[in-house]
Amino acid sequence: MTNLVSNGFVTAIPYLAAGIGMILIGRSSDVTGERRWHYAVCCFIGAAGLLGSASVTNSIPLAVTGLSIAYVGILAGFGIFWSMSTSFLQGTAAVAGIAVINSIANLAGYVSPYVLGASSRTRRTA
Repeated sequence: MTNLVSNGFVTAIPYLAAGIGMILIGRSSDVTGERRWHYAVCCFIGAAGLLGSASVTNSIPLAVTGLSIAYVGILAGFGIFWSMSTSFLQGTAAVAGIAVINSIANLAGYVSPYVLGASSRTRRTA
């Protein structure tokens, strides 16, 4: 039972860090009124965290740290992204723009497993 509880606490660390990061980065973006650089920095932080966590597979604390950094960048970037999309579009155009963004994201979620499966098949046969 203690292993399950400790696993739960370890997996909660990245989300706790992301929650704190979302608040701080979102507040900074709101105070300065600047969205593009905040979003770009969040994307780079997320990518660096994912690369960092993937490169330290033999150390759980370092991998969790990398995932925490990645979650801060990725999840903080979501809020900034949606605030940017609604600031460019107004009224019914905002509704249509958000619908198009969601449609593309859902289509990518549907197609990407097939692309991944096809790429792994071609890698095995080559």
